[in-house]
Amino acid sequence: MERIVIWLISMEIVLSLLFGFLGVYEGYQQSKILDHMDASTANTASAMKAASASLNTLAEDQATSLERLKQMNESLQSSLRQTGTMTTATQQQLSLDKASVGLLLELFFCEVVEFFCSHRMFNIISR
Repeated sequence: MERIVIWLISMEIVLSLLFGFLGVYEGYQQSKILDHMDASTANTASAMKAASASLNTLAEDQATSLERLKQMNESLQSSLRQTGTMTTATQQQLSLDKASVGLLLELFFCEVVEFFCSHRMFNIISR
């Protein structure tokens, strides 16, 4: 009976050592996995910081582009207003020119009629 107790205690010691070594080995494996997760998390954080910086740069570039587009829009609207003013002035000038041409034609025809009338009168008087 004593031998069985000694044998059981010996088996308990052997099994304790075996499971102790297995626990240490699994702890070592978990430590490697946690180190890998730590490195992966650090890489992810670094990538996220780079992405955040890129997004900030993109937002700044878009704001600059938007400001330039606003300036271009204002310039185009100003140009459109000036073109409208110039169109109106050109139309007024054309109206004045048409009126002037009409008056010049009337004056010309009056001069031609007067010339022919005076010539005819001259021919009538000289006969």
